[in-house]
Amino acid sequence: LDKYTSVLSRTLESVPSSAPRFLKISSIGNTTFLLTWEPPDKANGIITYYQVYYSGQRYAYGYYTVYYYCQSDSFSNTITINGNTSFNLSNLNSSWEYSVNVRAGNNIGLSYYSSYVTGRTLAGAPLPPIIVTVVNNTANTLQVEWQSPLQPAGVISFYEATYRGVSTRNLVNETFYQTGNVTYEVHSVYSDYYPCPTESITLSGLEPYSVYKISVIAVNNHDFSSDSSTTEIRTLQDVPSAPVNVSLSVINNDTLLVTWDPPLRPNGIILYYEIHKAYSIDSQSTEIYYNVSMSTHLFITGNSSSLSNCTIRVRAATSVGLG
Repeated sequence: LDKYTSVLSRTLESVPSSAPRFLKISSIGNTTFLLTWEPPDKANGIITYYQVYYSGQRYAYGYYTVYYYCQSDSFSNTITINGNTSFNLSNLNSSWEYSVNVRAGNNIGLSYYSSYVTGRTLAGAPLPPIIVTVVNNTANTLQVEWQSPLQPAGVISFYEATYRGVSTRNLVNETFYQTGNVTYEVHSVYSDYYPCPTESITLSGLEPYSVYKISVIAVNNHDFSSDSSTTEIRTLQDVPSAPVNVSLSVINNDTLLVTWDPPLRPNGIILYYEIHKAYSIDSQSTEIYYNVSMSTHLFITGNSSSLSNCTIRVRAATSVGLG
């Protein structure tokens, strides 16, 4: 028998005494990085998982640093990569700068962190703005205010507000197709804060008492956002134009019939008509018939001399006043 017997034994595991090496970061889209690295050279056991930490800040748009953890479906603070030394870090913000580092773990614990690497996601389309309010200041203008995109995906260079007429009481013999857009250029760069900054613009040249649909898009140096949600609003009323087709008919020696058609541009809801009867164009002697009902005719009576040489004028009124 041999005097000596060989025995093979292994020392116990301990925490890795070096960090993962050669960490690299590559942008593979506007929301994803590919991370690759090599295991630590002093693993002190079997590496079973890695933790990836990253922080991000908005590029060229002030800054706002938020710390995240690499996450699986459970959004936990760590993820087990099963020894793999590559990982797609996704669901990031477009055109942000990120700093990333990695540490390795075995059954005993985690190594210290590797050196940070930095990368910037590619620019993409911004998220749409969020319309905050639309105010009908006048009969011909609307004030639109919106919140900047939560993810501008770069620097917002301008916004475009689009309006489309839906219905109107004006131009009753025509189809209402009024459309247009107004560009708002951004002249200042904001530090990122919450809530996001708001911008506003005035849409002018609109039809009184008409319904418009309004949306806003944001444009950065790379792409257009999709449309914001659409807001529908009616402009305020205004004084109406004059009634049309006014005519005067003699019924008999002491009765006249005045008829007319509503204004082509009522600019609101016609509440009543006002008829003026003058004995001559320049006469200071005028009879006024107020609050004539919504019918478009009126019988005027009088003696034959007062009716034989009179002038009739008709006015319409909305809640704003007489036209």
